[in-house]
Amino acid sequence: MTLRSSLALLAFGLAPRLAAAQAPAEIEASWRSLVAAALAAQTAGDHPRALELGQRAVTIHASPSLYRFVAQEQSHLGLLVPALTSAQRCVDALAADRNAPERASTMATCSTLVRTLQARVGHLVLEVASPPPEGLSIMVAGSALPSALYGVPYLVNPGRVTIDATATGRAALHRSVEVPTGGTVPVRVELPVETPTPATREAAPVHAAAPAPSVPPPPGPSPRAAPGRQGSARRTLAWATAIGGAGGMVTGAVLAGMREGAVSSFNGAGCVEDQGVATPAGNCRSDQSTANALSPAVVASFVAGGALAAASVVLWVTLPSRAADRASIACAPALGMHGVVCGGRF
Repeated sequence: MTLRSSLALLAFGLAPRLAAAQAPAEIEASWRSLVAAALAAQTAGDHPRALELGQRAVTIHASPSLYRFVAQEQSHLGLLVPALTSAQRCVDALAADRNAPERASTMATCSTLVRTLQARVGHLVLEVASPPPEGLSIMVAGSALPSALYGVPYLVNPGRVTIDATATGRAALHRSVEVPTGGTVPVRVELPVETPTPATREAAPVHAAAPAPSVPPPPGPSPRAAPGRQGSARRTLAWATAIGGAGGMVTGAVLAGMREGAVSSFNGAGCVEDQGVATPAGNCRSDQSTANALSPAVVASFVAGGALAAASVVLWVTLPSRAADRASIACAPALGMHGVVCGGRF
């Protein structure tokens, strides 16, 4: 006889009992609908739906056949520990009811499920100190472990199982262990005493201490008296541009003197320049060539020397002031005039 026919027979066989208990007709009809829907879902291969409907039917009336149905669906979905529990309930219910429909075949099926599932589940043995720490709480795979099960095999689905434990004043424990199929894994639950943080320690008495004698700072130059890197670099650059400017002006003056000598020689010899050509030849052309060659060099020397001199003046004037510095003056030859240009800081 198939499971569908067995459950159908069970449903009809329960009708007198439901009626004897004066169950409302609506409840009986709903229970029959749940059983039929569970069988239909199983036939269609929708095992999650079949399990859900079977478990709901058990809450209305728990029978050995329904326990067997639920155990088979749980086993199919890999819920080995719940399946073992349902199969064991099936065996216990049949042992208590010798007049249950199809008792022999249902007992054989459920007993076989119990033996098969016992070989497939794993076991954890949580070893806890005696007495256990105050407020100890242990979670195995997300489920609370009763204290009565400390130190005895606890059924779990094989695979990786997480263990979390907490206790008052103890460091929390979090472990993940691999439990083999049919194996037993011992786990020692040790929660070390948590070291109190400085905020939680009892505050020590505070004694007022005598104020430390005031010690004046050692004498020394003020920060403004020490030359900064920026001032030193600018001062060096100011000296360099001043020297360069003076050199340019001196070079220009020397070249200008040489040009003036060539011009004087040209004029003293009675040379005449006709359309850019000096006549008569001889020294006239040589003096003309010298004067013409020196003219741009004179201009370039004075321009370069004047620019450097002006830059030197600007640098000296804008140097950072220092308290310990003495008043200083810098001078450089002026461009385009006789004399020098001076700048100072005070």
